[in-house]
Amino acid sequence: MSAGTARPKQDMPPKGGYGPIDYSRKLFARIKGKHILLPFIPFTGYCWWLICETKRYNRMHQLENAEANIALEPLIYAENDRLALKLFRQNCELEEDLMKDNPEWQVGTFYGEPIFYDTRDRGIQPNGYELFAHSNITAGLEIERKYFHKAQGAFFEQLTRRNPKPVPDE
Repeated sequence: MSAGTARPKQDMPPKGGYGPIDYSRKLFARIKGKHILLPFIPFTGYCWWLICETKRYNRMHQLENAEANIALEPLIYAENDRLALKLFRQNCELEEDLMKDNPEWQVGTFYGEPIFYDTRDRGIQPNGYELFAHSNITAGLEIERKYFHKAQGAFFEQLTRRNPKPVPDE
């Protein structure tokens, strides 16, 4: 069979022709407002219920977190005091080593006057310059900012982290 002998098949309309074309206006092709509103009302009610339940759940957890903060506050203050006492002890040891050649020098005093006590013989909270007198000042101020300024701030976050960096005990 040669290429020139085959006749191509031509597309033709179906027998009897195509059906009539519908060009009339369809009045009910759109969805009516009441059909939109009917599912919207229960959906809105469900969303309001979900919002109220979420708020109740969040309030319950905020109350639980507040109670946990109140319960941990003495621990946080105790840890701050422990760190301060550790630094006081290190400062006293370094001051004693530094002033060992002066026999008149008393550790913790400035020419016989106590440094860390007021007139009523109560302890005071020293600032970072006094706490970190014998160490690198930038590291000392960073530790003071982290641990001493806000008891529930960065120190509480360090306690609650999954992998906290431990404070070195010396």
